[in-house]
Amino acid sequence: MFFPINRRKVLTPKARAWKKLALQEIGLQRPTLAPVPCSITILLYPPSRRKQDVDNRNKATVDALQEAGIIDDDNLSIVSRVTAEFVEFDAAKEGFVLVEVAPYEPTTKRLCSATSGNIRDAFLGLGEAPV
Repeated sequence: MFFPINRRKVLTPKARAWKKLALQEIGLQRPTLAPVPCSITILLYPPSRRKQDVDNRNKATVDALQEAGIIDDDNLSIVSRVTAEFVEFDAAKEGFVLVEVAPYEPTTKRLCSATSGNIRDAFLGLGEAPV
């Protein structure tokens, strides 16, 4: 996605082309400014069966949302949750990304506390996780 030039990170030509296309697609949809705080859900349809890095795909998608003006910034006070999922490869579909930006709704129950001593029970749903 990036390559270093004089200690700076520069987008690769392929990443620049993807970003340009993503911004055009976002512009065609005329989305409104995201609510604050927001939650971003990303469905990634891979262009091939080769291994993909979900972190790079997320960053590129969130950066495009920011550049398009959908979100003001990608810091935690604005984007409180990012969820990404790779959808099974389908040769009939070219690789693409579906994005949903919605109001953030906090999780009401924590799974467990690392110091609680009942991590196994919390994951199995047998005990109430401490808050």
